[in-house]
Amino acid sequence: HGVGLPYEWVTNFVVRKCAHFTEYMVLGILATHAFDFEGRRTFDVLLSTAVFLLLIPSIDETIQLFVPGRAGMITDVMIDCCGAATGVVLRYLLRLLICAKKAA
Repeated sequence: HGVGLPYEWVTNFVVRKCAHFTEYMVLGILATHAFDFEGRRTFDVLLSTAVFLLLIPSIDETIQLFVPGRAGMITDVMIDCCGAATGVVLRYLLRLLICAKKAA
């Protein structure tokens, strides 16, 4: 409130959306590790990871349509998928760094 922003907007929008992004980023890291623990990055591994990471937020938002006081929103699915994709990229970058360090 002290910086001139409407605090309801900050807490209800920015903080919640950042939380969605962050939790799905962690899910993206964990799902990538689970589906591709050997680091093969083949099409079937990436496809199954992508399908999983698209289905989870879609199902989550669909369930919210049936909960009183909640609303399933496509923007939340998109934010969640962006977080998951960020997690996938971070996981592969981390793996590349670790492999490069072992090779050196």
